[in-house]
Amino acid sequence: MKKLFVLVLSLSVIFVAGSAGYHGYHVWKQKHLMKQARAFISKSDGAKAILCLRQALASNPGNLEACKLMVQFAELAQSPEALYWSSRVVDLEPDSLTNRLVLARIAMGAGDAKVAERALGGVNADGKKTAIYHKVAGSLDLAERRFSAAEDHLSEAVRLEPANPRNQLALATLRLQKTDLQAAGAARATLVALCTNSQVRGDAFRQLAQDSLRHTNLNGALAISKQLLSDTNAIFADRMLYLDLLRATTNAQEGSFLASLQSEAVSNVAKAYEVSKWMLGTGKPQATLAWLKTLPLVTRTNLPVPMIESDCYMAMKDWSGLLTNLATQTWNSLDCLRLLSRSRAFKEQGAVTSAKTEWIQAVKATRDNLQLLVQLLKTTGAWNWKAEQEEVLWTIFNRYPNEKWVIQPLGERLYAEGNTRGLQSLFSLAMQRDQTNAALMNNLASTALLTESWDKKPHELARELYSKAGTNASYIATYAYSLLVQRQAADALKVIERLTPQQLEDPSIALYYGLILKSSGNASRAARYFEIAAKATLLPEERKLLDRARHGA
Repeated sequence: MKKLFVLVLSLSVIFVAGSAGYHGYHVWKQKHLMKQARAFISKSDGAKAILCLRQALASNPGNLEACKLMVQFAELAQSPEALYWSSRVVDLEPDSLTNRLVLARIAMGAGDAKVAERALGGVNADGKKTAIYHKVAGSLDLAERRFSAAEDHLSEAVRLEPANPRNQLALATLRLQKTDLQAAGAARATLVALCTNSQVRGDAFRQLAQDSLRHTNLNGALAISKQLLSDTNAIFADRMLYLDLLRATTNAQEGSFLASLQSEAVSNVAKAYEVSKWMLGTGKPQATLAWLKTLPLVTRTNLPVPMIESDCYMAMKDWSGLLTNLATQTWNSLDCLRLLSRSRAFKEQGAVTSAKTEWIQAVKATRDNLQLLVQLLKTTGAWNWKAEQEEVLWTIFNRYPNEKWVIQPLGERLYAEGNTRGLQSLFSLAMQRDQTNAALMNNLASTALLTESWDKKPHELARELYSKAGTNASYIATYAYSLLVQRQAADALKVIERLTPQQLEDPSIALYYGLILKSSGNASRAARYFEIAAKATLLPEERKLLDRARHGA
């Protein structure tokens, strides 16, 4: 026994020592890879730096510094990966104001207002007292056309930092879009004055050019854009704007200017992406693809350029070419989109099984990351893939209980399918997470009444809602129908006639008013409301109720 004890103890020591050694090696490897990445960055060797960062993240996805550097590289390349990596940074360091503002800014650039709102919603009370917070929040409100809220935020930013010309620029940009001509004129004057400020000169010119475009003053916009290009602070986006204006004014210089931009973009991934996206947007996928194939491999194979190449094949409906092109690629953290494109190519060719296999792999490749799932949702929506959209919506609903926005599109889809029991299941699950939500309670009560799912206690729900309903027409109608189901037609009539004549003519209520009128002995008046209901989109159970009522049953 003593020998056995010594043996076990010895093995334990070896195991612990081995584990400690492995942990030490793991830590050393992380530090070594990060040191190499910084060295490559100092030498401006982005490709090798990114390779080191990806290796570091493969062994430790929680490496905060690596994630932050990936955000910088992705932004530099104008890659969609920037949204993914900035989301990871916020996940790892959620209390940082800077992280949340960066995510909000990147999300706005990607057109994802929901992500931006979530990022800003997590800013703490102290952070919300800063000028930079108000500036970013105002920019989001402006993008979402919430002009009054945007002006409040940007005015507060100016108040907190009155000497900051960028705050003045943001407020003037907002007021420039006002219908109040005097306010817009004052904003225009502010922008003209800011054109002399070296910090915001370029942005001021850009806003004035956009103002001219909004007023269809193309030649004026072209003149401002040309003036901007003569400025030493002009950026590549300014040259792209000038190209846009040359095309809009059918200027003969368009071809030669495009050629100069193409030459400038040959060795720059971000610029190549912008030029090829512009070319594809002019409706010339063949020419765009031909130009992309002339690029060096290091440019052509780095995201997001391969995504434009994929779009070219789709625009040409060259599904075999698309499959061949994507077969040997990997899109790193966005590989789910590559797999999704392959799924579409197979589906377009009628290869249903292969399309399904690629779709399953695409969903798996999101690793349940919310931003990637939302990207799948957007893309499948653009392709009108209803079944796949519903699958993604359910995945988000199940994996992210705080993403309450998903209930509405999922409910709309189930309603359009006439899936009453699916709706009931959705509302029942949602209520388990939010038992005080009156709208969910009403939806659950109404669908349970239609499907006669008494285990959901629809009568109790309807009665509770009615006690709190006030003037809510939907809640009153649900309770009235609940009374009718319980064979209390007289009471049901008293309840529903609390509504105004206009509310009773609402197609979603007219059916139930007609049923109650007929049960109360007023079939002639009921007929009018049945006619209104017949023109509405009804659930199958509602349609059966209507058909039976109109045929005398």
